[in-house]
Amino acid sequence: MENSQYRGLIIQNNPFSYKTGNGKTLAAMFTLWDSADLAQIFTSNLQPDFSICKQYYKISDAAAVKSFMTKCVIGAVLSEEDSSNINNLGETSNLKKGIQGWMRESHFVAVVRDFIWSNSRWNNERLNQWLDNIQPKFVFLLAGNMSVFYDMAVVICSKFQIPLFLQITDDYFIYRNGWNPWKNLHRFRMSRRLGEAIKKCECSVVICDKMARIFKEKYGGKYFVCMNSVEVQDLQETGIRQAGKDIKLVYAGNLGINRWKVLKLIGQAIKELKQDGISAHLQIYSSCVPTKHICNKLTIPFVSEFRGSLYGEALEQVKKEADILVHVEAFEKRYCQLTYTAMSTKVPEYMGSGRTILAVGPGESASIEFLKENNVAMVVTERSKEAIKEQIKRFACGDEELVEMRRRAVRIAQERFSKGKNAEHIYKIISGVCEKYGEA
Repeated sequence: MENSQYRGLIIQNNPFSYKTGNGKTLAAMFTLWDSADLAQIFTSNLQPDFSICKQYYKISDAAAVKSFMTKCVIGAVLSEEDSSNINNLGETSNLKKGIQGWMRESHFVAVVRDFIWSNSRWNNERLNQWLDNIQPKFVFLLAGNMSVFYDMAVVICSKFQIPLFLQITDDYFIYRNGWNPWKNLHRFRMSRRLGEAIKKCECSVVICDKMARIFKEKYGGKYFVCMNSVEVQDLQETGIRQAGKDIKLVYAGNLGINRWKVLKLIGQAIKELKQDGISAHLQIYSSCVPTKHICNKLTIPFVSEFRGSLYGEALEQVKKEADILVHVEAFEKRYCQLTYTAMSTKVPEYMGSGRTILAVGPGESASIEFLKENNVAMVVTERSKEAIKEQIKRFACGDEELVEMRRRAVRIAQERFSKGKNAEHIYKIISGVCEKYGEA
């Protein structure tokens, strides 16, 4: 294959996948690569897709802790047979869910985790033998919140004298004032590491224009904006809602960082709308099953409820049957900092669906700001049931402006979120740099 000389090594927490958010985004970006020309180092307990990438090397958090305490070497090649034992949808107790949720959001845990990983024996003969077999021509690193990944990328690039590319989807870096010393320490350290990586890398692929602008001002460097990609041929308009039919709202996404509280507010608004003769129902889906406490908060009989996890065609079918697709961001100040420059991967998918979008969240959030500036969604930027009710009433009354809003969303999705176009841009950027390295 023509592009086989540009064998890539991807370093990211989640593996290639057609199911999970980050995995889907990554798969869309590398569609022009043959599966035999991709290799990945990952850490999560999600099942990788071997039809996208043939070579996987896994290092888990549990292994890092063991190595930190016993100084044993960690990491192993993951075969397709071994990966079948990974259960993406395994049952988890409410206590474990609560602990996992706290750990994901705790900056103290982030600092400790980073320290443990940095002092584990990930750099060993086993990894080097695997890399020698792979012979990568470039490294593509998702710039996450662990400094060890930056060390790993720099070591590998130096070993093979190959270029580094970054992908930045979340903001763990920009230092903002706050009273949490662990948060400030972790952001300061990660910001410094990101700045060093940007100086070394050839190009940073970022999730939205706002992130590119702000990061360039702070760190310098070259940026390419690549939002989540969708299949252009799937972009179709929905028909006009039939009079008297219940309005079906669907949310499919993460319930973390207090997004569930905004969904609860929407449910309360829908309940009050029934008194005005408007019948609507909110269905909530998430790959991360919430605790029993959160499920109870989200459940309003005949109004809203959590319906579990869906993937692939089953999830797409639910979206197609929806009247309104819901996107939310948390209003709390500490969470606003996380979403200020990070745009949700759901936004391009929703815009390309041809459905009406209801977006509720702070106006400074990158996702909410993008939807509002492009006038492609019914946007509510305050914690107000009345404001939410007014937007749902617009749909119920058949507001003709919503028809043009849907068309505009599809048009922008075709222009900016085309899976083929974005993959072609990524390939040209990487192959162009690899050619120069090959000539040196």
